[in-house]
Amino acid sequence: MTITYQLENSLYVNVTNKCHNACSFCVRNREGAFMHDLWLEKDPTSEEIINEIYSKDLKIYKEIVFCGLEAYSAILDFTKRCKQYVNDVQLSVVDCLPVEDIEICKRTAQDLGVNFKIRKEVK
Repeated sequence: MTITYQLENSLYVNVTNKCHNACSFCVRNREGAFMHDLWLEKDPTSEEIINEIYSKDLKIYKEIVFCGLEAYSAILDFTKRCKQYVNDVQLSVVDCLPVEDIEICKRTAQDLGVNFKIRKEVK
């Protein structure tokens, strides 16, 4: 089970198979994406995710990208922790989500005191 993988200068965190996006590189669209088995047998626990992240040399990455998020509470806890150590923390969503959901996510980012970005859906 691949929880984290590197792509260029970014550490990607694969937290769930439940996702609305249709990214061209997603395991749902192409088996063996990035030479990693991105399909999870189960959603990892918050503890498994955090342990996996902290097992890496985080200084070598320009960003940490959480993938496959739906309503995942671990991201909120991790975002709070990141703010203590990282200058530019941001949450992002894909523009294919319903407007109401995007607004909720935007307010969540504001409540957490982090930046918010709306990304274009990758097809």
